[in-house]
Amino acid sequence: MPAHRVSLKIDRGATFKWSGVWSTGPDCGDKTPVDMTGCTADMQIRNDQDDLLYTMPPGSIVLGADGKIEFEISDEDTSNFDWEGGVYDMFINFPDGTRDRRLSGSVIVNPRVTKP
Repeated sequence: MPAHRVSLKIDRGATFKWSGVWSTGPDCGDKTPVDMTGCTADMQIRNDQDDLLYTMPPGSIVLGADGKIEFEISDEDTSNFDWEGGVYDMFINFPDGTRDRRLSGSVIVNPRVTKP
């Protein structure tokens, strides 16, 4: 199954939070959450030339038995984003060794006007 496309819009200098639920099923009325007990996740943001811009720290992506995926990028980290945009993807690593490319998309970083 192809990765779910989600665009991320991050405000430089602010905490960025995202959450969603991974579920499967034939239609919206009959969805089953994917149990991600024991799974880990990897996520990176790169520019169009494939240069690494940001890597989610280990353990910063929370995966649930109820299909929930949550992650947060601290305001300290977003303050250091000196780039305007890029692309990302997230892989879910299952205990049996399989990997699923679950999310992908563009990243836009909105400039900061207010200074500390």
